[in-house]
Amino acid sequence: MLDIILEAIGLGLVVSFSFGPAFWGVIQIGVDRGFKWGILLALGILISDAVFIFIAYIGASSIFNDASKFYIGLIGGFLLIGFGIYTFFKKPEILRRRSPKYKTPKNPTGASLLIKGFLLNFANPFIFFFWLAAMGFVTSHSSPDTFDETVITFFGITLATIFSSDLLKCYIGNRFKKILRPRVTFWLNRIIGVLLIIFGVIIIFRVTF
Repeated sequence: MLDIILEAIGLGLVVSFSFGPAFWGVIQIGVDRGFKWGILLALGILISDAVFIFIAYIGASSIFNDASKFYIGLIGGFLLIGFGIYTFFKKPEILRRRSPKYKTPKNPTGASLLIKGFLLNFANPFIFFFWLAAMGFVTSHSSPDTFDETVITFFGITLATIFSSDLLKCYIGNRFKKILRPRVTFWLNRIIGVLLIIFGVIIIFRVTF
């Protein structure tokens, strides 16, 4: 169980520091509107992640058995490797925000921040496939008898890690933003990409051997 907890925290931190729109959105709200408003954006992101995980769980639990464990884990492993390669080569989001064509959003309301956080993830199909891949990671750790318990433990800790990290990013947003220059985010994207590839290889290794 300890390895599940540690790997859930690790995956949560990797997701938290993937430099996509949600990452910069949390920091920007922290800078522009303050910590309390950032909580609403982070909560919207959390709800969206939970919905995606629930959908992935329904799909996986309906077909999960000893025979399908290999294929679910294999697909999940290759999906994570694909996400790792994408993250490794993607252009830092901060460069897009510095473009003259980028439009600064209007002052949001509490409800609009909650909805924005939800849509930042929900409108991005890559997020769903990422959580589907993570579900494959869970199958490599469990049997049909322990699947539900493992899902609750793993994803509960992962979501708690992501939400806590988002709150921290919002709280120290101004200082965080100054540190994360394009060159820094470029190399951090590469590190995160490599970590996702490693997660994917671990899944494939566990279900194969």
